[in-house]
Amino acid sequence: MVIVDKTIVGLDVGTTKVVAVIGEVGEDGRIRIVGVGQSPALGIKKGMVVNVEECSQSIKNAVSQAERVSGYPVEHAYVGVTGEHVQSINARGIITINQGNRTITANDVQRAIENAQASISVPPTREVVHIIPRGYTLDGQDGIREPVGMQAFRLEADVHIITGAIASLHNLVRAVQRAGIHAHDLVLEPLASAEACLTPAEREMGVCLADIGGGTTDMAIFCDGAVVYTGVVAVAGHQLTNDLAVVLRTPYDTAEKIKCSYGHCIPEAVLEAAPVTTNTFGAERTEIVPRRFVAEVIEARSHEMLSLIYTQIEKAGYANLLPAGLVL
Repeated sequence: MVIVDKTIVGLDVGTTKVVAVIGEVGEDGRIRIVGVGQSPALGIKKGMVVNVEECSQSIKNAVSQAERVSGYPVEHAYVGVTGEHVQSINARGIITINQGNRTITANDVQRAIENAQASISVPPTREVVHIIPRGYTLDGQDGIREPVGMQAFRLEADVHIITGAIASLHNLVRAVQRAGIHAHDLVLEPLASAEACLTPAEREMGVCLADIGGGTTDMAIFCDGAVVYTGVVAVAGHQLTNDLAVVLRTPYDTAEKIKCSYGHCIPEAVLEAAPVTTNTFGAERTEIVPRRFVAEVIEARSHEMLSLIYTQIEKAGYANLLPAGLVL
């Protein structure tokens, strides 16, 4: 990670909101948050930019808030990436060490990683976002975390490769640049969430992280301390709101307020003594509906969302292999 002027800036361009965070790096290397800005997201649908100008304005608003709070000007930022276009694959690269009596160097490791990338075919419409080493094997001995300095005749590198659609990635970068900010690097959202939420023990045992946003649910599966699968499910908070808007026949904004104020996904845990007042279309009147009914609507979509997450876990081949469970 490159630190510019002792500050690090993170930019999360989400479906519902854009958040800018400025961190100040102390002499001990610890980061202290000194500025946060938030703005409603415009020009973004399901994590992807659909209007560069509107998205750029949302980024400007969030960054301006963070700048005012921190007193630091923002010129560079690490930008979060999500969307249905994100895909991942695991690959293996193998090299031979000319002399088994010499130690493995960082260049050897890099060659093995490059061979792993070369072993897969990346379509011209896609671009590699991350190449993450999962582990190494030396002369058949697997489970090696750091091969540099060790001796072997044969080095194998297992890597996790994440790609995204070039058009979607470039549109995001273009929106950031039009806001007057240089996108220093792109970071997959679930990997950033995992850094904040998961413990080393969870990563080691096996765990799935699901970050439920407004337009997408970002997933990352970890096992033996390394990421083994990443994916995006196109069902998230917006679908919950939309369901309420349709069933209650109420405007979307009203449904969003009801979800945030009274929403629950377990009807049995809701008291019937808490009715919800809602405006209806086509008439200047309100209706009172049981809060339990609101919970039943949310429960149905939540069940589907969790089913889709589990389907992704099965697709990755890790069903019943995640002792640390699911972190939401």
